[in-house]
Amino acid sequence: EWVGQEYHSTLSSRKRGVSILIRKNIDCQIHKHVSHKEGRWVILDATLEGQRMTIANIYAPKAVDPNFFHEICNLIRDMGNNNIFIGGDFNQVRDLIMDKSSQSTQTNTVGVLALDVLSEELGLVVIWRLLHPTEKDFTFFSHPDSSYSRIDYFLISRDMVSQVLSSTIGNIVLSDHAPVDIVLHPLERAEKSMRWRFNNCMLNGEENCNFIKSEMQEFWKHNEGSIEDHGVMWDAFKSFLRGRIIQRSSFIKKIESQRLLKLETDIKLLEKQYSKRQDSNTWGKILEVFTIETLYSFKQTYSAQSDRNSGNFP
Repeated sequence: EWVGQEYHSTLSSRKRGVSILIRKNIDCQIHKHVSHKEGRWVILDATLEGQRMTIANIYAPKAVDPNFFHEICNLIRDMGNNNIFIGGDFNQVRDLIMDKSSQSTQTNTVGVLALDVLSEELGLVVIWRLLHPTEKDFTFFSHPDSSYSRIDYFLISRDMVSQVLSSTIGNIVLSDHAPVDIVLHPLERAEKSMRWRFNNCMLNGEENCNFIKSEMQEFWKHNEGSIEDHGVMWDAFKSFLRGRIIQRSSFIKKIESQRLLKLETDIKLLEKQYSKRQDSNTWGKILEVFTIETLYSFKQTYSAQSDRNSGNFP
């Protein structure tokens, strides 16, 4: 049983429904709650951690119905909030090349065009695609067609892009849909102007510099000119690059930890050998590995200190 606030819209206990669940430790005040009688949407006008916003979960019909998105647009616009957060099953493939596994000669439907109008009028962007401009990943598997597509996503206000840390797509295991998540800066931290800090050690190695340069070029290659608002584009670029750097930093730290663990294991084995037989050859190996481990531990300590002393990346 869920402990916290719950808002639902269902057609029946076995067919069609959407929900918004809010944990009990989240400071959330609901000003208005709108739901569809047939389980197509639930929309909240809320103040979340002191920030006024509109939160919506939708389940669009499979049949092309542009009026569905027009109605959603009007409901959200009437709430008058600048911060908008919409997630759900849109049942629309936005890009037939990037968002579908099988080749298709089908052109964008009127449903997609209606969704584009909604995004433009409310100032929304598909955050996963903005952060993963060249990646092909899917959220739905059609058993009859044996094909994958990306029809589940988050639309968020352009002004909220700078608050996004990451957005990922999970595995299609428990159902024919994959979970999609989005991670934001905690709102209370944003008020205190706490920022992610770039590790300056990432600029020491040529390989890391080439990685950062390549990711920057890749982003602008696929996104330059796609959004007229330069401020939003800059925030999207920072979120994209921050996510890539965090991923690479985690990978490097994992490799370094594995190497340090191996050095420590090697020393332990050599010490056991030396305890049974004190020969100069084994002792020399212990000193050699110990010297490497000491230097490597110092490198990790220096890297950790650099993490704390590196510059801000707002």
